[in-house]
Amino acid sequence: MPAVKDLIEAIGIPHTEVDLILINGKSVGCYHRLRDGDDVSVYPEIVRISLDENRSILTRDRRLLFRKEIQYAYCIRANHP
Repeated sequence: MPAVKDLIEAIGIPHTEVDLILINGKSVGCYHRLRDGDDVSVYPEIVRISLDENRSILTRDRRLLFRKEIQYAYCIRANHP
């Protein structure tokens, strides 16, 4: 089976932008080998900062806005300030 790093990069996320990887609820490194049925959670650094410091996230990434652990976020629509 592939390493979790390979899975992350296969969906277009550079592994260097990932802050936390959980496999079945336990923190693992990016070279952890996956097994069938593993539950994978990947958290970019922006989410950790938001949660740790109770900050809002301003983003154009609509997928990020739908994550249930994000408490305060806003989608930026304007291209120019």
